[in-house]
Amino acid sequence: ATVEELMVNGICEEHVRCACHTLQLSIKNHIDPPKPKNAPAPINPTSGLIATFRKLVNKIHASPLLTENLRTAQSGGPAAEVIVEIPEDDVNEGSSQEDADDDATNRHNVHGSPRRHTLKLIQDVVTRWNSTYYMLSRCVQLKLPLCKLMNELGLEGPSDNDWVTGELLCHFMKPFQTVTDYLQGEKYPTLGSLSRKVTQLLLYLSRPKPPQSWGLNKDWAGLPIAVTCMRDFLLNDLTKRWDTGNVLLGMAAVVDPRYKSLEWLKRHQQHTIQKQLLEEMFAVVGLPVNENPPANEDDVPNEPNVKRRRFDDCDFVDEDEQDKQETSEVAASEHALHRAVQGEYDAWLLVPEARLMDANSPIDPLAWWKMHDGQFPI
Repeated sequence: ATVEELMVNGICEEHVRCACHTLQLSIKNHIDPPKPKNAPAPINPTSGLIATFRKLVNKIHASPLLTENLRTAQSGGPAAEVIVEIPEDDVNEGSSQEDADDDATNRHNVHGSPRRHTLKLIQDVVTRWNSTYYMLSRCVQLKLPLCKLMNELGLEGPSDNDWVTGELLCHFMKPFQTVTDYLQGEKYPTLGSLSRKVTQLLLYLSRPKPPQSWGLNKDWAGLPIAVTCMRDFLLNDLTKRWDTGNVLLGMAAVVDPRYKSLEWLKRHQQHTIQKQLLEEMFAVVGLPVNENPPANEDDVPNEPNVKRRRFDDCDFVDEDEQDKQETSEVAASEHALHRAVQGEYDAWLLVPEARLMDANSPIDPLAWWKMHDGQFPI
């Protein structure tokens, strides 16, 4: 049975989509539209542009001679100046370890002196959408040597407009690549971080203009159609797939020391999530849900004044008084438990969020909980 069927039948109340898989489906459906049966694959401006770069990459990668010519084009002349700017510790994201090792050997010649750093092209794969980003990004990095190679050997490739659009498309896809890399981590991604990441991506898509870091003073409509087409598709598709106000994700964020303020959500969404989490805490200790506790131990429901007497150990006992006393004791116990749970929740909200002090040292939420085990026992 599918998750939707389980939810309809009441077996599964709520589920959370796999974020990486959702990004893979959404982005891949646009940059490589699925081919219908007995029909040619649909082509949109974005997929057509990427196909142009992919064709050039595959052609060069399949030819040892062209690969060596590209390496030579990077080793001298003005085309190499772009490559020199790459840091020495650059990791060839998306490329194989063999490529990385091969690139590392190019940093020094046989005499041990520094040598110009050369890069290989990256081929994309069907199962990883971000491999297409790495392929396009590497092409943009190697624009000058690639254009030099195309002109000298008469190779077909991207036009001048394609290069401009390709660079803008890299800018556009960068936030999605960043989120994908984050979610593929082992220590720092949590269910609580997903709500923030999803909301950030949707806000990014819904902005009237691209970020200022692009250096453009244009709205989305003023950009090449390959970029606006992808932006419109992802905004519509991801809005359908993701619910930014998902209560389960929100509750997970509240118990994450990095995101518990829910600052990226609207106020009414914050209130709904915090209320639901508090009710879940009450339910764990057996307190009634959606019911206000007694204001004090004496606020006990009045029982009908019906006198009933029974014989017990040779003494007459008033059952009404005994029942009232027992009810009062239960109410007092529940009230004390309620105050304890509410107090623990309030104390948690007063603790400042764990802020990132060093960009190279992300906060490990499990390590944070271990450090504060005395204040908040797990």
